[in-house]
Amino acid sequence: MTSLLILTILCPLSLAAGLSFNDAAGTVSLSISQGELLGTRIDSYDNRTGYGFLGVPFGAPPVGSLRFAKPVAASSWEGVRNVTVKGVACPAVGELTYKVPEGGPMGEDCLHAYVYASKNCLMKGGCAIMWVLHGGRYNFESPVVFVDDVIVHNFASDGQDVVVVIPAYRLENFGFLNIAPGMKTSAPPNVAVWDLLLAMQWTHREAHHFGGDPEKINIFGHSAGAQFADIISTSPHFSGLFRSMTIMSGGDTAYEAGIKSNSLASWLSAELLGCADNSTSNTPTNHSNIVAIEGVIECMREKTWEEIVASNVVLNSYPEDYHGPHADGPDGILPLSPMAMSKNRKPVSLMIGTTSAEFHDTKYALNADGTPDLNKVAELCEAFTYGPAYPHPDVMTKKCLDYYMQDKNVMNFEQDTMFFMPTIVAAKANARRGHRVYLYSFTYTGIGAAFKKYMKLDPEDHPSHSEDYVYILGMHRGNFTKKDYEIEKIYSGMVMNFVKTGYPNPGEGQPKWKPFSKLGRDYYEIDFSDSSLRMPGMKKGYHADAMKLWVDDADKYGGPITPPEEYPAHSDRFYAMDIVTAYASHHLNKSVAHDKTLETENDNYKIWTDYINYRRFKHLQGLKNFRSIDIEPLDIRGVPVPDSNTLTYEPARVLFRMPVEILVICVSAILIFLLLRCCLHCAGVYQERKGYEEF
Repeated sequence: MTSLLILTILCPLSLAAGLSFNDAAGTVSLSISQGELLGTRIDSYDNRTGYGFLGVPFGAPPVGSLRFAKPVAASSWEGVRNVTVKGVACPAVGELTYKVPEGGPMGEDCLHAYVYASKNCLMKGGCAIMWVLHGGRYNFESPVVFVDDVIVHNFASDGQDVVVVIPAYRLENFGFLNIAPGMKTSAPPNVAVWDLLLAMQWTHREAHHFGGDPEKINIFGHSAGAQFADIISTSPHFSGLFRSMTIMSGGDTAYEAGIKSNSLASWLSAELLGCADNSTSNTPTNHSNIVAIEGVIECMREKTWEEIVASNVVLNSYPEDYHGPHADGPDGILPLSPMAMSKNRKPVSLMIGTTSAEFHDTKYALNADGTPDLNKVAELCEAFTYGPAYPHPDVMTKKCLDYYMQDKNVMNFEQDTMFFMPTIVAAKANARRGHRVYLYSFTYTGIGAAFKKYMKLDPEDHPSHSEDYVYILGMHRGNFTKKDYEIEKIYSGMVMNFVKTGYPNPGEGQPKWKPFSKLGRDYYEIDFSDSSLRMPGMKKGYHADAMKLWVDDADKYGGPITPPEEYPAHSDRFYAMDIVTAYASHHLNKSVAHDKTLETENDNYKIWTDYINYRRFKHLQGLKNFRSIDIEPLDIRGVPVPDSNTLTYEPARVLFRMPVEILVICVSAILIFLLLRCCLHCAGVYQERKGYEEF
């Protein structure tokens, strides 16, 4: 106890050691365990000021034998390290990371943390830490593209007093190469996840030098960053290293990501680089030949990073893709799939939510008169329900059809399955053992020019994915009005309050925000249409109809999802966006892959869309064979599976028909359910129980 008291007394002195401000030069100096740093003052709007340390190494440059390998801690340095100017982004397609055709600075010496802090935090310490994971679907973006003055204004200035840490991680095959699933090689899978673990360990060791308290870490993520946060929160390696999470537009633990994830893209990249050849033993089916596999890996290490990125650009013309984190076996950082790991995760306090119109890419399934196209809805339902391991996917297909053939429901298919359902799954998983979950839906449609748009959208498509993010960290920021600045103050203030206290206090004059309950699925509606900017506040039934299908009915009729240990390689992940990308691109004859192309590049994707459509037929056929489900040779659309890999294959257009077996199953299930309910009622089972919840 005495030693703890002494440490508490001496801690402020250690914070101030080596700390000095040079107001004339606009710099700040401080010492961390690796050496001395020179940071920069960042002046923001509203006369707010903070300090940035723009690229502190936590990992050694992953080059040579360290490429595709687990990261190694960065070494110390002599003298003063200048971190007043941002470093390079991790290698990826430059146009996608920087959002300009010419791209920007990139390089493999990129495992750096970008740290922002107020003067108060630097001098006094004890500040909460917002540990930000960037998005980009694991394929692009970087800490270097964040907007410094917005970060300072909303979080890292005096009065806000949050320390913001943004770690980099490797992307595409630099971070997710999976050449030999299940085998121990010099290039283990999920090295990007290991990057984040090293960054988290660095944060715990060094945060106090920047005024942060490692016991007050909030993992924050948006889009793929939110998915990444959701996934790493299930890993035993991250357990106890953070106290809360903020997940915006992207839960991910509702999906299976098996041990073979990324393997097809990895092998295709190797072939494009001339490091593998399907005519030799170096094929994705010959994983037992460790010598051949290490030869492929070594060959890829000998290529320049520019050559690897160039192969990734070519890969953008193929349906194979890097999907990100996945199960990597007993000795891995994600021993089981995120779906399986989520069931036993250590719950934490959570702020989570979505915009109300994340993606409407499935509008293509509506006819010109606004009615749903039966065949297009059917192919979506079957492709999705046969992916996750529902014991009764045929029943789920029928229920999916029943729902999405109503009104214009099908335009919400992607966001229902990819955003809203995973959000509820994550909320339920963390709302245990006294932990509070705060669920929201951002419904404000008046953002307008404040959001820099890259795709043309109809009025009904707002607020779309990322529109609300302009008010938090400034990404995709357009031209702000006076009202936008007021909205930013309220919205970012709720995030800041949650990071600091665990309660997203909406502020004076706003409705109270009550915690999520499993029974009512209460959520907070965030809308600023009212002239006073008063938000609607608490509502019940977050996307109730769609969640009845994908959460309630899926549990009752589809059966509990119990993924097998392995799927066929082409079935490595069952993600709504992958399915929608395939079918929408085919029907529209252009790519709708948001991470593969900007709108200006949507010229001619006919070959690509035909091929990916063929691949989806083979994917579904392989799933049915793998799971030994007796389905007629004609799939649910009545389209025969092609026998050969023909790029110009066009499916026949025939009317949808439902197999009689499904009707028999449905009727039988209803009769059994009614009989069972009658018996239970007679036995007096139904009675009031204190504290009863639906789940």
